[in-house]
Amino acid sequence: MSSYLSRYIGAARLPRNLSDFDVDIHFQLSPESVEAIRDRFEKDRKPGSVDRMIAMAAQVVFMRTTGRTLDSVSLIPAPLLRHIGAMLSVATPNIASLRAIYRRRMTAHQHQLWAREHLGLQPFSDEVIERVREVMAAHAGGATTHDELMKWAQVWLHEQKILIPGDRRLRELAADAFMVTKKDTLRLIKKAIPAAQIKACCKEIFSLRSHGQRSESVVRWLKTPPRRHSPSTGAFSSRKSRKDFPDALILSSACAVAPEYEHFHLVTADEHLRAAAGRFGMEFHESLLQFLDAPAIREAREALATEQKIRELSDAFLSVENLDRIAGWLRAGNDEIEDLHLEHEDIDGLEAVGVTVYGATIDYPVPEAIKFLTISLASPSGDDKWALSLSFETQCEVTFATSWPESMKLENERDVTVESADDLVELRESWWARFDAEIIVDTTRWQPGVDTMWSMIETMKPELLVNRAMLVRPV
Repeated sequence: MSSYLSRYIGAARLPRNLSDFDVDIHFQLSPESVEAIRDRFEKDRKPGSVDRMIAMAAQVVFMRTTGRTLDSVSLIPAPLLRHIGAMLSVATPNIASLRAIYRRRMTAHQHQLWAREHLGLQPFSDEVIERVREVMAAHAGGATTHDELMKWAQVWLHEQKILIPGDRRLRELAADAFMVTKKDTLRLIKKAIPAAQIKACCKEIFSLRSHGQRSESVVRWLKTPPRRHSPSTGAFSSRKSRKDFPDALILSSACAVAPEYEHFHLVTADEHLRAAAGRFGMEFHESLLQFLDAPAIREAREALATEQKIRELSDAFLSVENLDRIAGWLRAGNDEIEDLHLEHEDIDGLEAVGVTVYGATIDYPVPEAIKFLTISLASPSGDDKWALSLSFETQCEVTFATSWPESMKLENERDVTVESADDLVELRESWWARFDAEIIVDTTRWQPGVDTMWSMIETMKPELLVNRAMLVRPV
């Protein structure tokens, strides 16, 4: 989720300068919520029912957007009041704060509880805390501050439809995650870097630097932010981080993590640092553009582009129009073949009771019965071509031609039981059938869309796919 779309997730209160544009993007009241709120207050004839309806609508839009409850003292910006009044078809109230409505704490609590149940949000339970710990542990290595790690957790809770707790609770969990990461980092440093080299780095980082008439340690100097924001300050900060940062510390850090990767790239214009990095088998680049043009990086970018095309292909196949085509295509293929020969197959354990299956036919139902359709890249298939694996399941009616011992009495366990000639019996059941096939895609003619995707799948023989159906389980 982009930072713009997640800007209000975890917010404790509504911003006073909320614009009409923000309301349209982030604080819309859905038609379903409007109907539910109206039903909730349909029989409320007490004075102030309209104001209470407005307050409950504010709870719903705030909780849906931020993942938190709206307290009873929060101000409601005028653009949001106008939007709620228009959606509920009531006059825009003159209230500016919920305090005027929630004179009783129980009223606010009831509104918050109703909004949470209406939106389907789960409470922040002990079980959720353990899952949040796992999420924070996974992102602690890439976060630089507690607030950044808390934002990761808030977005995850919002996506999982779990009520977001107060900042204090999440800050404690973030501190625990950072502590674990620091310990793991320290353990890795001690394992990868010789003690003598660590000692030399510590000596360098804590050594004193002279600045005019005063002196301070290197580490303190590095932590000191610039006093002014200007082009010259930016240039100073750049030189401070690239030129004056001890080369030994940069090289030591790079050597510590390089063994974990097949290719390790270092972007630097410093000839001395580049020469030192070359001795440790690292690949170096003078600029970021040169790094992006490296063969390994180009391959990674091409792989990402391929993955994006696969997602586009999957979306096209999962469209309603395409499912209709697949269902008709299966029925057409089924009409062109004989019965499925399932000899020597033990269908649903029938051989255990002395019943032999001689064959079966499949009738396909409506397109809505097609489920679990997935597409994945099997392998490259020549220049500018892919071999894609297509897999899906569909519910179908299977009619088995079987023998039936005279000593056994037919029970109504099957959907339909029909006697046929030659002492055979037809048993009809609902089954799931799985289909697997391979499609060759010419990427030079790539045009995402249902029609283009369908022209690719039509190259396969439908009767072959139908014949390869694997009955996986009864309904």
